[in-house]
Amino acid sequence: MALGGTGLSDQDPLDLTNLASRNDLPPRVRKVLEGVLGLFSRNLERSLVPVLDEFEISLVRQASKSQAGEAGQRSLESVRKLKSTRSQLLPRLVLALEHGVARLDQRAAPAPKKTTPLALALEDLELVGSTDLDETLTLQDMAARLEARHSLALYELGHRFAVLAARPAFHADSVPLGPAHVGEALRYAAAALDVPIDHRVLLYEVFDRLAMSGIGALYAAANMHFVEQGIFRHLQIQTSVRGRDAGARQGIDSRTATPAAAASEPSAPARPKKTSTMGEDTAAFGLAAFEVVATPVRASRPSVPLRDAPVLRSAAELRDAEQFKPVSEWLAARRRVLCINTAMKDAEAYEPSAREV
Repeated sequence: MALGGTGLSDQDPLDLTNLASRNDLPPRVRKVLEGVLGLFSRNLERSLVPVLDEFEISLVRQASKSQAGEAGQRSLESVRKLKSTRSQLLPRLVLALEHGVARLDQRAAPAPKKTTPLALALEDLELVGSTDLDETLTLQDMAARLEARHSLALYELGHRFAVLAARPAFHADSVPLGPAHVGEALRYAAAALDVPIDHRVLLYEVFDRLAMSGIGALYAAANMHFVEQGIFRHLQIQTSVRGRDAGARQGIDSRTATPAAAASEPSAPARPKKTSTMGEDTAAFGLAAFEVVATPVRASRPSVPLRDAPVLRSAAELRDAEQFKPVSEWLAARRRVLCINTAMKDAEAYEPSAREV
């Protein structure tokens, strides 16, 4: 896949498009693109130094083998070329990345798949060297592996870049600054080293192992940059779980969805709370829970006021009260003669029994 829908490897660095030349883009769009491009440029710049150092060590290791022969001489020649041209690698890499970002609204949309076989003319066929094929397959393998590993982050980036370009969402293999874009930019930058193709393949492998191992955090930071700029701030990705995990997830969702469904239904009249002696839902309350569990449940008493409740007496108490009635009447008459005001007897007042008298 070529960057921006054009053959990037044959273009001069001065012919590449930069963001400063895109005056037709809105200022806010250009500012967002400059921010995300600067994020990738700074991180790749720090990663490129150990990549080139490790690449040089690998070439020297190949040349130091006792049976290297001609291959060892080629490795030493590549080391000499690397020392004189390694300073050109980073500028060409950044220019290639900026070219793809600046032309995001001009990138070719994915064509629909055709079901009918294409008729190829004989002049369209050409022989491809094994080394050329190795270079292409190495970059494609790196891009495919990273796209599968960081599919969710690339999915969000594809939608957010599409908003800036006013076009449908980018696929993972065409997202600006995606793994395929970085691979093509690296291929364009490595052409300046003027080393054999098998040594460039070695460079791609070292770059994949050292620089691309932490690109997931870089994609997360790019999405956060878009969120801070207000681009698809509330974009949420829903993933589907297959197999045995899907059944477990459905069970969890059904349990978690039950309170929400119950909340949407009309509320039923509240029932009196029951006291249980089994200690359910009390394990998190420590000693207080133990006291609640250990306390026996008592029968509830009627809420009738005490003055209205009937007084139950035995036959002996009724007989003693009947015998004591003349004495109480004489005492009441005596109080009236002496003008002693007596308050009405309250139902809750103490009344001695015959045994106490």
